[in-house]
Amino acid sequence: MPKNYLLVYSEQLATDIELLCQNMKAPSNTIFQIRKSSSSVYANIP
Repeated sequence: MPKNYLLVYSEQLATDIELLCQNMKAPSNTIFQIRKSSSSVYANIP
């Protein structure tokens, strides 16, 4: 079965965004929305 690079890259994006958010000083709602958006990309890959 061929490797699904879209899945691999979207997982890496979600992981990198989470690590970035842990170090950000911003309103919690902003951080929540950024995390939610990046994890949504990963979750919606078939």
